[in-house]
Amino acid sequence: MRIRLALQPHLRHARVNGTDLAYVERGRGLPVVFVHGGFSDYRCWESQVQAFSKNYRAIAYSMRYHYPNRWGKDGTDYALPVHTKDLAALIELLNASPAHIVGHSYGGRVALHLARDRPDLVRTLTLAEPALFAWLQETPDGPVLVENLRKNYFEPAKKAIESGDLELATRLFVVGIDGPGSFEKLPKNIRRRYMDNIRVQAIPSSSAPFTREDAEKISAPVLLVTGELTPRVIRMVVDELEKCLPNAEIEEVLGASHLMTVFNSDSFNQITSSFITKHG
Repeated sequence: MRIRLALQPHLRHARVNGTDLAYVERGRGLPVVFVHGGFSDYRCWESQVQAFSKNYRAIAYSMRYHYPNRWGKDGTDYALPVHTKDLAALIELLNASPAHIVGHSYGGRVALHLARDRPDLVRTLTLAEPALFAWLQETPDGPVLVENLRKNYFEPAKKAIESGDLELATRLFVVGIDGPGSFEKLPKNIRRRYMDNIRVQAIPSSSAPFTREDAEKISAPVLLVTGELTPRVIRMVVDELEKCLPNAEIEEVLGASHLMTVFNSDSFNQITSSFITKHG
């Protein structure tokens, strides 16, 4: 079932797996589905939807618990396997398979799980620095870098959420993944969007492993996108993935860090569009 919202005529809702997911859809042609990161929503893809809708059927949605979707019951259904099944169900409901999947950060993890579990739904994968920090436990410097991220940014941010200081929590997460000064550089409307979603970071994370053996079995063409200024701990994940994916290439967005779709959307769009066109 698909419904248009009266107050937001550009926005639709899809009923999948017992929940309503908000999404936007523009353009015609092969479907390109955008999967947002851990404290974002469909709005983070505005630039991409506008650009890709000229030649493709561009679809961006909000995961469960993310704006403007309803907050769930107790967070037990906020889990990577659930998000993967939601994405699969949405693609099927919209008759959008196989789709070019573009995932950023946590959305990159969801995209990888989709490619493993439902390869029939995936035409290509574009992964913008997927959040696979568990992989770094097997690297020489990874454990120390991940612990620094957890101790100095993620855990303090969760405490700030619990105390109701959503701005501080957002600041800590943004600086942790994008580097010093990045929060101040964000336009106020983008900060507000992140704050709209930051509470999900306080939900206990569930174990949903994605192994190197899983990566080796993915046959779809994969584009790994990283930022020139990305913190080393995040860049290391991209490097590890490149070693395992059998059909992958890597591109760098100049002058940008993890939030590359905000700080250099034109470059990100060009890189992604060239890859998708090549494998269309």
